[in-house]
Amino acid sequence: MADGMAAVAVAAEFREELGRLDEAAVQVMLDAWRGVDARLVEEMERFAARLAGQELTPGQVLRMERYQALYAQVERELGTLEGVAAGTLEAGMRQAVGLGASQARYSLEALGLTGVFDRLPAAAVGNVVGLARAGRPLAALLEPMYGLAAAGLLRELTNGLALGLGPREIARRMAADGLTDGLNHLLLVTRDQYNRAHRLAALEGYRRSGVVTGYVRRCARQAGRTCVACIALDGQFYPLSEPFEEHAQGRCVPIPSVRGVNYDSLGAGRTWFEGLSEDEQIATMGRGRWEAWKDGRLTWDTMVRRTEHPTWGPSVTPAPIPRGR
Repeated sequence: MADGMAAVAVAAEFREELGRLDEAAVQVMLDAWRGVDARLVEEMERFAARLAGQELTPGQVLRMERYQALYAQVERELGTLEGVAAGTLEAGMRQAVGLGASQARYSLEALGLTGVFDRLPAAAVGNVVGLARAGRPLAALLEPMYGLAAAGLLRELTNGLALGLGPREIARRMAADGLTDGLNHLLLVTRDQYNRAHRLAALEGYRRSGVVTGYVRRCARQAGRTCVACIALDGQFYPLSEPFEEHAQGRCVPIPSVRGVNYDSLGAGRTWFEGLSEDEQIATMGRGRWEAWKDGRLTWDTMVRRTEHPTWGPSVTPAPIPRGR
């Protein structure tokens, strides 16, 4: 009898491939971002020098014409960055779909099933990419980058003035810390979109196979790096008709459930977690959650909070930590 761990091994190989694809995209984004930094920091320093010695509220800064001109320049630079990001994301998502489709094929072959899966047609690839974007254009997903960058820019400027920092240090913080809020959103979208496209393509392949009855959720199982909600759900079976509940940048994968295959060896995420050392458990859960779990205020059955995200649909996150007894 085939063992479900064979499909887990295939999933691990393709997760590594997806990681390399993600790393390449992140490097493109970072290179483009460094250019934005370099072009803006000198202008930020000149602006901060004009305000040296003053303590201003964010509202006062926003009303300044020179600040509005500075932010207009920031928006132009971010617009250029968005163009780079959109092209990179669109191409990368299609590659992620290809990886997901290949994972579906090789997973089924590892379980002893051959000739049941063909390459996804172009229309299906486009549909998976659209589903990964929740049916929205990439520009809509990247749009929050502007607001986050604007808020961070203003925060670092007013904080720097209040602390009496010099113009060069204020400008450095505006670029390195303030604008980075926008960069972090850009990277979050990149990683999330690649993961979603890859996972949805695998699920589409399982649906088209005609032999897969559902899927078993499998988390990354990396101590200190895996979401505790994902650990709690690891090992659960879902019918193919049920959407995959996931959070942003989630790395869980669906393992195909096929009749005649033994899945006992997969175990459950909670069992894996309980086999970790105490230090690894705390690094994974956080001390407050770990203490609540140890004293019974949190159980594995109450570890997950389900929400409906306006863009991404069903999502799972760790449940809040109950107050002490």
